[in-house]
Amino acid sequence: MTFLKPNDRAAQHKNIGNQYLALRNDARMFSELYLLKSIDDNKKTEKLERLAQRRNELNSSAPSTSRWAFEKTRKGIADGETTYKIDRKS
Repeated sequence: MTFLKPNDRAAQHKNIGNQYLALRNDARMFSELYLLKSIDDNKKTEKLERLAQRRNELNSSAPSTSRWAFEKTRKGIADGETTYKIDRKS
């Protein structure tokens, strides 16, 4: 295991977080706008496959998260700390 300076680790996590945020925004635009267009289904499938490929690349290049940070985040999600209107069931 390589030990990095805390600032370097924080920068790595911030960078990958921003990339995940961009992917989430692109996926939301795909589902809310692109799918409504009258475009060939093959093109829609290609676009979805590109989004999936980006996700897979991010997953493989993301820095590891410590177990305690993972558990703390999991608890926060379960407690509703990150619930958004769009994600709530009506």
